[in-house]
Amino acid sequence: MNISSITFFSEENWTGESFTSEDSLSQLKKPCKFDVKSVIIKGNPWCVYTEPSYGGRPVFIEEGKYPDVSLFANSEFQSVKLLPEDMSKPILICYNSSKYKGTDEPYTLIEGRTMRFVAIGEVGLWAIAKDNSIWVRGGCVGKTGTTIGENWTKCQSAPIKSASVGGNCVWCIDMEGHITVRTETWRDMLLLELRYP
Repeated sequence: MNISSITFFSEENWTGESFTSEDSLSQLKKPCKFDVKSVIIKGNPWCVYTEPSYGGRPVFIEEGKYPDVSLFANSEFQSVKLLPEDMSKPILICYNSSKYKGTDEPYTLIEGRTMRFVAIGEVGLWAIAKDNSIWVRGGCVGKTGTTIGENWTKCQSAPIKSASVGGNCVWCIDMEGHITVRTETWRDMLLLELRYP
């Protein structure tokens, strides 16, 4: 059995007073009487919140040692929640409120290539893979509803750092910081749509 825990320290680099919990706490300041300066996470990830009762801005923290929490959190931790779910295949759920109210439809995991960046616009869904190659998703331009397309097609280009999709073009920044643009992308997308209707 994997025991997950979070240990808070009153000073940076895991020194000073400490407090360890294996359970979610809606009121962290009751048992933990100090401001948190460093953290050690064991096992499953945790989510810390800037307000009591799991409100405010959440910060997701994975297993590891964090010598200075000010590097990723600007305010005090007021509540903390253990995430006991299996994180090997995560599902992102977006809510309308920081109180987890409203829409709770999960995003769909698209099997296939692993991408590190996506951009969508009038000329489709474009992505950058881990090897910095740029790809376009066929079958989703001009569609409505829940269409996620059918496949990824690799485009010829130099390695790309980031991309932005415009009206009829895709703007990219290459690995050396140069700006490039791919124009008349509607032709590329038309060929994809004809090939994968």
